Amino acid sequence: MGRARLVLDMRNSEPQIHRGLVFTTIALALLMMSVDSTIVATALDVLKRELSASINWVGWTITAYSFGFMLMLPMSGKLSDRYGRRRVFLGSLVTFTAASLCCGLASNIRLLIVLRALQGAGGAGFTPSATGIVVDYFGRARDRAVSLFGSIFPVGAMIGPIFGGLFVSYWSWRGIFFVNVPIGVAVMALCLRYVPRDVPRITRRDQGMDGRGMALLGVGMIAGMLAASYLGEPDARASSPLFIIPMAVCILGLWTLLRHLRRTAHPFIAPRLIHGPGFGAVNLELIRK
Repeated sequence: MGRARLVLDMRNSEPQIHRGLVFTTIALALLMMSVDSTIVATALDVLKRELSASINWVGWTITAYSFGFMLMLPMSGKLSDRYGRRRVFLGSLVTFTAASLCCGLASNIRLLIVLRALQGAGGAGFTPSATGIVVDYFGRARDRAVSLFGSIFPVGAMIGPIFGGLFVSYWSWRGIFFVNVPIGVAVMALCLRYVPRDVPRITRRDQGMDGRGMALLGVGMIAGMLAASYLGEPDARASSPLFIIPMAVCILGLWTLLRHLRRTAHPFIAPRLIHGPGFGAVNLELIRK
């Protein structure tokens, strides 16, 4: 009798969860993130003219966003498990919104590229934390909710250039980023109001975050991208130090990463996913197609 009363009291003490509003909050953040992956595409010519940059470097505003997103995504999943879904979701919102504001205020292309990478890193925290929130609170409806997330990304990527063109035509390229500020603030308010607080959980902190592995991956990739970007400049030469040095750093960084993944106890990505059986054959087939 006492046990039944305790269970009943625990159920009555649980906060009421408005699943529709929770899903709307998460969906708005995911849509905002996916739209920004392509919204800059129709503003490249304006950025080139107003920031006095080459088209090669202006294209980095798209590349940097994808780079920040890709680099932060594996880490954001572990952060969600360790510190809580809601906390990481809110932190990602703050980072994304603040980076969007700073992107709109950027005065040169180099600063804009760095801020776009930060914006992508903030957006990377939405997906794992949002999925975790749905899994924790949506019960039997979680599969349907998670599957609906899959439709948000292509829709956002498709409408991004349309909105970018509208902002460039009727306002300014800076409006592409400023529009995220009120939306981000509104999503923060919805999150604070309707997304339940994180439930304390026991986590295995001994596994660590493998920050060294993520840093090696970031250094190797950014160096390779810089080398490839240089080749797109007029009068570029493969014998130039501007190509040789970053390419050497790229090769050394990725080689060190492979060694690190084999030797560390808890790598951020399993080595078998990079060079396991069939990896080369599958990727060569994809390249051929």
